[in-house]
Amino acid sequence: MIEGELRRRFREEFDFTMPRFDVLAQLDREPSGLVLGELPKRLMVSAGNLTPIVDRLVADGYITRTASNLDRRVQIVCMTVEGRKTFRRMAKSHGAWLAELLADFPADRFDGLIGELDDLKGAVRDALQKP
Repeated sequence: MIEGELRRRFREEFDFTMPRFDVLAQLDREPSGLVLGELPKRLMVSAGNLTPIVDRLVADGYITRTASNLDRRVQIVCMTVEGRKTFRRMAKSHGAWLAELLADFPADRFDGLIGELDDLKGAVRDALQKP
């Protein structure tokens, strides 16, 4: 429910998708950029699913993709100034939307819930990395 509502609001207010926002969120944490191959790991998606998202972000001027100076086969993705401005505006709205949607949930229960969800995410990540 929450994700569906966030997706709707991103579409309506910014003409943007959640996956594109998620890519920008990862790049916002790494001002010097990321190796393109790192993004699917961080977002827990396949490289094939991520390629058209990255292509669109590059085409729209939100990120750049350049070959590494050390290894031309390695691509580095960085957020542009416009991408960072757009992301910050969207992130502010995202936070406000979450606060609005979760306003009726008791604040004292959040810490436990977040801890449980972190544990679940770790367990799934571990399971996916097993041969």
